[in-house]
Parts: sequence; C-alpha cells; structure tokens
Amino acid sequence: MTTFLIDYNLYFILLAVVTIIVVGFIFVKRLNTEKDRKLELIIGITAGVSIIMVMYNLILNTHSNNRVEENRTAHITLENIQRNWLSPQIELSQAYPEGFFLFKSMTPDVNHDGFEPTTYDAAKRNQIEIVSSIRVFQAMEDFLTIGSHDLTGSNVSD
Repeated sequence: MTTFLIDYNLYFILLAVVTIIVVGFIFVKRLNTEKDRKLELIIGITAGVSIIMVMYNLILNTHSNNRVEENRTAHITLENIQRNWLSPQIELSQAYPEGFFLFKSMTPDVNHDGFEPTTYDAAKRNQIEIVSSIRVFQAMEDFLTIGSHDLTGSNVSD
C-alpha cells in the first residue's frame, strides 16, 4: 500500500481529496436540515480532508527520510573504502625513498625495477613502516566493519 501511495502520490491524493469533497458536498446539499448544520458538516469534511493530507505528508516524509539515510550510509561506505584503501598507498608513495620498500611489498604484481632507492634513512624507513602498518591494520578493521554495514550492494567484504 505504501509503495502504491509513493508511486502515484500526487494523483492519489488529488483523487482522494476531490472524491471526499464532492461526495461530502453532494450529501450535505441533499440534507433537509438547517444551514448551520450543513456548515458544520462542511467544516467536518474539510477537517477530515486535512487529516488525510497530514497523514499522507507523514508517509511521504518517512519514505523520504529513509531514502536520505540509505544514501548517506552508501556515501559513507564508499568514502571509507576510498580513504582506507587509497590513503595508505598515497602516503607511502609520498614518503619516497623510505616508504618505497613497504609500498613494494604491498604491491607485488607491479614491476618496480629501476625505482629502488640506493640511499635512504633507515630510522625513518622503520618509522614509516610502523605507522603505515598500523594504518593498514586499521584500514582492514574498518573494511570488515564497513562490509557488515554495506548498503551499496557492491559486496564490499566478499
């Protein structure tokens, strides 16, 4: 029922409002009562239409909020994947020559011949490898967490 309302929202609400008003006015006009009573009935019909419109607005807002939340979650998922996968590699490539060795060990299928540095600071290399290793472990933990909450349908953790 909710998907029907959302798919045909404007047509449905206009049809419902017009039908209620027309039927209500026809019945009120045919009544053999005082004009005050007819006015009360017309006000009641208007109040009923207002309640229907408020309920319909709540349904639409709820559906819209659900879509916004799904889009936000998908965006955060993709943003985390990009940050956790690309950031450590970018940092290692920027830390040349000390970061080259860990970068080379993380990308064994890439041909690194001719790029291996001959001079580098060994202490800085150890520091970069420790920091980058921690970043990689954190990225894996985030990756597994993101995969369990992935709404993008991209099968992040498969």
